[in-house]
Amino acid sequence: GFVRPHCHRQRAAAAKVEGLTGSKLQVPSSKLKGISKSQGPKRRRAPLDTDSLLEFILSFELLPWSFYLVGRRCQNGLLDALPQCGYTNETTQPLQSMKKSLAAIFLSFAVLSSHAADSAMAVPISDGKTFAGWDGDTNKTWRVEDGAFVGGSLKATVPENEFLATTRPFTNFVLKVKFKLTGTEGFINGGVQIRSERTKNPPNEMSGYQVDMGDPEWWGCLYDESRRNKVMAKSDIKEVNKVLKRGDWNEYVIRAEGKRIRAWINGLQTVDYTEMDDAIPQFGRIGLQVHGGGKTEAWYKDIAIEELP
Repeated sequence: GFVRPHCHRQRAAAAKVEGLTGSKLQVPSSKLKGISKSQGPKRRRAPLDTDSLLEFILSFELLPWSFYLVGRRCQNGLLDALPQCGYTNETTQPLQSMKKSLAAIFLSFAVLSSHAADSAMAVPISDGKTFAGWDGDTNKTWRVEDGAFVGGSLKATVPENEFLATTRPFTNFVLKVKFKLTGTEGFINGGVQIRSERTKNPPNEMSGYQVDMGDPEWWGCLYDESRRNKVMAKSDIKEVNKVLKRGDWNEYVIRAEGKRIRAWINGLQTVDYTEMDDAIPQFGRIGLQVHGGGKTEAWYKDIAIEELP
């Protein structure tokens, strides 16, 4: 295959390759149609069947530039024997070099796939400096500090629930939010609203799903705020306590897809809920809550969302 032929099988394989013309290695369509699982190459650990390896590569029509770009970085390796537009039968390094070169090819494909996936990753919906894209009581309740939205105060009791909300709705998504909840007295609580809307009476409230936070056992629960007013899915507080960092930064990952809602806190899944009521909307705004009734601060930062189909 890729080494100088020393036997009749290798000469035949080399002749097959040397007979190909043009700037790309191509395989006739009739040959591709004729390949089946029974006819295809078989895996062998040792010794490596170079003819089968060649057939395998040709069957997938790997483009010469794929070999060339990686080969330039593999000094005196297998791929250096493949010029940009064709094939030569020059002697290459031993089998170990061949394995490393092939590994480099597959690694390069993995990197390209990773970069392609990055284009669909979460995008920030807060700039950490302003309230752009959000609305709420930014005069008294909410402020921006150290790149985070901060609601409430440790010096005065928060009089009532307050929400900072996105100005646009979302339907299916993966939401990531880092949060920190602190307090000195009273009811210390907050939460992340999803698929929610502001209420008209009272105007400070939001109605919809809330991924809750607070002691004694609100952390990671799914609560239906100002609508059914009950816990729709309860977390296991014993498991949550193993990963929760009270008074410090934690992260929620919330996946809303169709009628299914799942949430994770610091990597631990806390709820997996499927809505059974067709009358409940499965779209709406995202909100951040500081609960009334306590001297408390709810911090939120690094808020990003990946929208799903």
